[in-house]
Amino acid sequence: MRPEKPYFSIGEVAKMKDVTIKALRHYHEMGLLIPAYIDEATGYRYYSIEQFLYIDMIRFAINAGTSLKELNRLLKNAG
Repeated sequence: MRPEKPYFSIGEVAKMKDVTIKALRHYHEMGLLIPAYIDEATGYRYYSIEQFLYIDMIRFAINAGTSLKELNRLLKNAG
């Protein structure tokens, strides 16, 4: 069951941000984009609107030639 705050399913986010569900799952696995809410019963991932900016930043970094591994390292070192 979804919480009260407006959250978007992984499929909704994929469509709105023109990114694949597989990519969003990969970002989660790497620790780059942790869903705002994960339903314990179903395991479904939900994202907040605030997280859309992080998706944009990840895509910008990729387009600039930064690997996800390097981006993850930079973010972890930044604190």
